[in-house]
Amino acid sequence: MGGRVFLEALSPAARNALFEATRETRFGAGSMLFRHGDPGDTFALLIEGRVKVLTRAGNGRTVLVGLRGPGELVGEVAILDQQGRGADVVAVDPVLARIGTADAFRRCVLESSDAMVALSSTLADRLRESDRARVEAAALDVSRRVAVRLIELADRYGKPGEDGLRIDLPLTQDELADWIAVSRPAAARALGELRAAGLVTTGRRAISVTDATGLRAYAHADDEM
Repeated sequence: MGGRVFLEALSPAARNALFEATRETRFGAGSMLFRHGDPGDTFALLIEGRVKVLTRAGNGRTVLVGLRGPGELVGEVAILDQQGRGADVVAVDPVLARIGTADAFRRCVLESSDAMVALSSTLADRLRESDRARVEAAALDVSRRVAVRLIELADRYGKPGEDGLRIDLPLTQDELADWIAVSRPAAARALGELRAAGLVTTGRRAISVTDATGLRAYAHADDEM
């Protein structure tokens, strides 16, 4: 996200009110917090852990469209538009969340101006995220789109390791390919190019950025022309 996450943007009073109106709930890795098509009658505020947001393609295939982490909201869009869930939300690792009702969410937003501002910022960030993905799809080749996504993941989830910045996220090549809207073979070829250039190393559900500066320059090479 570009700005502060939702929880950080709340005043202490608004945060306390939200916590009082929600219940603490734990989810194991792989558990589903919300299911596509279910009524949007609850929301979750993530306290610990991360989740994947998976939407459904017309053929029924699930497609990764985003990741959310501590301090972020999930499930709020279905409350706002009063329609069914537009995505599955699945725990990547053990998750601690505060779960609240649609009424509790509306009260929080209506009774606190900073909660309204925080929500607006969250929705604006999601819109920018969607717009950026469309621009990347139109303007960048597959290898650079993969590089851009790996930079983002390394910035958010990278941890120092023997091979550089290890992306601390069990992300499959299928999910990475879906996220940037390319086929798995195309994503695999792009990762091969980045490996050959000495920019990344890959393993089973593991990617490390070995040269972050070089990868960033590769991703944005066309921007400098």
